[in-house]
Amino acid sequence: MNIYNASKLSNGLTVITSENQNTDIVTISAWIRAGARYETAGIRGYAHLLEHMMLRGTEHRPSTFDISVVTDRAGAYTNAFTGQERIYFFIQVEKHYLKIMCDLLADVIIHPLFDAAVLENEKKIIVQELQRAYDTPSQLVRIEALRNVFGDHPLSHDALGEEKDIRDATSIRLREYYQLHFDPSAAALIIGGALNHAEAVALAEEYFGAWESAASSADMSNPPRGHGRPCGKVMASRQTNMVFDFLGPMLDVKEAVIMNLWEDYLGYGHTSALSRELRHKRGLVYTLSAYDGNFRDASVFHIETATDRPYETILSIRDVLRSADCRQPPKSFSELQEQSLAIFSRRISDSLSEVKFLGEHWVRYEKMITPFEVGAIIKATTSREFFMAKKKTMTKQNFFLTMLGPENPGGKNIQEFYDAFLDE
Repeated sequence: MNIYNASKLSNGLTVITSENQNTDIVTISAWIRAGARYETAGIRGYAHLLEHMMLRGTEHRPSTFDISVVTDRAGAYTNAFTGQERIYFFIQVEKHYLKIMCDLLADVIIHPLFDAAVLENEKKIIVQELQRAYDTPSQLVRIEALRNVFGDHPLSHDALGEEKDIRDATSIRLREYYQLHFDPSAAALIIGGALNHAEAVALAEEYFGAWESAASSADMSNPPRGHGRPCGKVMASRQTNMVFDFLGPMLDVKEAVIMNLWEDYLGYGHTSALSRELRHKRGLVYTLSAYDGNFRDASVFHIETATDRPYETILSIRDVLRSADCRQPPKSFSELQEQSLAIFSRRISDSLSEVKFLGEHWVRYEKMITPFEVGAIIKATTSREFFMAKKKTMTKQNFFLTMLGPENPGGKNIQEFYDAFLDE
């Protein structure tokens, strides 16, 4: 059984640990509150650009090779990601190399070298990444869905950024963004695996203690508002990509866990309600997903799929959601709880997955939420709470439909699809 602890250094850096002495592997990660919601016109995508550049050289390791040779020789797995509200870097390695990796990660976070020539090359790479996303229907429809749901709110912008802003970026402007957002009081060091909390705090003090706190960026929480609406975009394809979104307020931990139960009921595996109806009974789709996206001041429940029969598909999804208002799931509620517990346990079964869980919850709630807390909520949730959560979260007023594909599929426009979903 893992042991969880959290504390803060004097400079404001949060340290969270998940101790598991039954492994020789450790995952060390650094999380920073930055991303699309903290970006304004002219600097869209700077967090993503930072993520790339910080792995391209530091004051002490001035090239990608100098950084990579440390991780490669240790057989480490390392990567970084940018989202709407966070950037995080992680290294997974044998505990024997932990101090070396702490030194490397601190160097990357605290002493990035924004070389102008390297930046020009990296900008080209990110533009290629952006173009690939816009050429891929399943990615483009998600980008369009963000714009549709959030409107002029900062969360409407994809973390990849805007091509013009990336092309126009300079080392000076990038460093200004870094200095504004990379502050220890807006960051967390999260470590999982074969070490205890005292060891982790000592390492944090040794390698991150000199990270000076400045006036960190202001909290830009600003709950999005607006009523549901349809949005269609034409793209040459044989299938129509569809995203069904329900916009809601920020969820507390219990509310978020209950919506995770809805994810599992509607979209997990071949026995899920949507899969049984749309794929196995009607042959309408090859794949679909249901998941809840939570932010610091908002939540969105998503259902995504693609089909060459969009009108029949939207009616089938509507009917599945309506049927869930008045009857128990095909399996008993206790079986759904047991299944969700098993899914959750598997998803956090290694230190990398666990630090991601801890990090995402720290970004959202500014505190440590443990897997034990989530498991206890799953077990304690009643079927009434389960169904009431849907009635509160999935309403006509907060429903958004985004479609990408042939123009007027089946002879119907986007408004007709939207109205059909809401039709009694």
